[in-house]
Amino acid sequence: MQKQYLDLTFKALAMDEIREVPFLVLEAKGNSTPLTLEIGLFEAHSILLGMEGFQQPAPLTHDLLADILLQTGWKPTGLYIQGLKLGQIHCQWKIQKGMRQKLVEIRPSDGVALSIRMGFPLFVSSEYFYHWEAQSQERNLLQTVLPQQVYLNPNPVSHATIP
Repeated sequence: MQKQYLDLTFKALAMDEIREVPFLVLEAKGNSTPLTLEIGLFEAHSILLGMEGFQQPAPLTHDLLADILLQTGWKPTGLYIQGLKLGQIHCQWKIQKGMRQKLVEIRPSDGVALSIRMGFPLFVSSEYFYHWEAQSQERNLLQTVLPQQVYLNPNPVSHATIP
């Protein structure tokens, strides 16, 4: 049986007021329960710069990786959040060059940072999403956020095609 995926939209970057931890807010198409993923401060900074379209004098790591991929002919076609693996969220980044495709392990925050810069779609395995959705304590993360600590994605893009 082939794994099923839900289309994700990156909605916002926010800060947990109590633990002072940044997190991503992702929304699955057709589902109002947001998927929240904790990330590091440096990754949050890079994502925020990407959201604002800010260009550094010298490229950040995400900008550099995007440039290298494009200059070598590789095109990202999607970020796939697979689920938990050894206590960490397991993600794969699908890249393509001509007829060749590769799956590359990547952290969720790096994948989202690159998606903001390069415009490729985000997906989550339906099995992981519905398991996560059932965990009520995860949903409480959004209750610790003050409105001034939420940075909305000005250009949320949903990709309806599921590979």
